[in-house]
Amino acid sequence: MPLWKKYESTWENILTKNGPLPYRQALEKGSGALFLDNAGEGMVSRITENIPNEHMSIRHLGRYKNGVEDYDSDEVKKCSNAFENYTLRNKNQFNELTVEIDTQTAHKSYFEEIWPTALVKVKALAETREGEI
Repeated sequence: MPLWKKYESTWENILTKNGPLPYRQALEKGSGALFLDNAGEGMVSRITENIPNEHMSIRHLGRYKNGVEDYDSDEVKKCSNAFENYTLRNKNQFNELTVEIDTQTAHKSYFEEIWPTALVKVKALAETREGEI
C-alpha cells in the first residue's frame, strides 16, 4: 500500500491525544469535511487539494459545535481560512513529508504538543512494509 494511502487510512489517529479524531465526508478535492473531537465538536473544513501520493491541502472555514456550523462568530473570524498543507516527495529513494500549518497563536501549544507524536506515527507508517499494518 503506498504511503499516502496508509497515511489517509490512519488520518483519524494521527492528531489525537484521547482516541481517534473522526472526520466526516471524503478527503477529495472540493469536498467539505468536519474534523471533530471526541465530544463531537471541531472544525468545518474544505479539502482544497488532494493529489494522491503528492499533496493535500485543507482550508479551515469555521467551527462545529452542538450540531451547528459556525462561520460568522468573532472567534471563528479570528482563525477562518487557516490551512494545513501536507506534501510528500520522494528524495533519493526516501519519503520526505513536509507539513505547513497556518494557525492562531492560541492553538500553537496544541500543535507543539501533538505534532512530535503525530510525526513519529507518520514515520512508523512510512517504514512499515506492506502487509504489516
